[in-house]
Amino acid sequence: MAGKIYVIMTGNENSLWSRCLSESLVALEFGKTYFDPWRAEDYDSYLEVTKADAAKDDSEADVKGRATLWFNRGNDLTRSEGDLWLHRDKD
Repeated sequence: MAGKIYVIMTGNENSLWSRCLSESLVALEFGKTYFDPWRAEDYDSYLEVTKADAAKDDSEADVKGRATLWFNRGNDLTRSEGDLWLHRDKD
């Protein structure tokens, strides 16, 4: 088998989760404010959107980590070919 194996947690509250489960697919949903900078491959703008949406008590490291994770996750998914994606839920 060629490719990578990804183990992800998209969250059981993910609005696409039931469709992903029933159709055996992986899907992410970015709101427009996140999608536009991601689509433009503009990480700095994506980070700014994440900062603007962050809770006041979120540390800068947490915000940057979250932005990096989801920005890269979208890239990994759209460039994925021959990879295995597994979902791990809370339970």
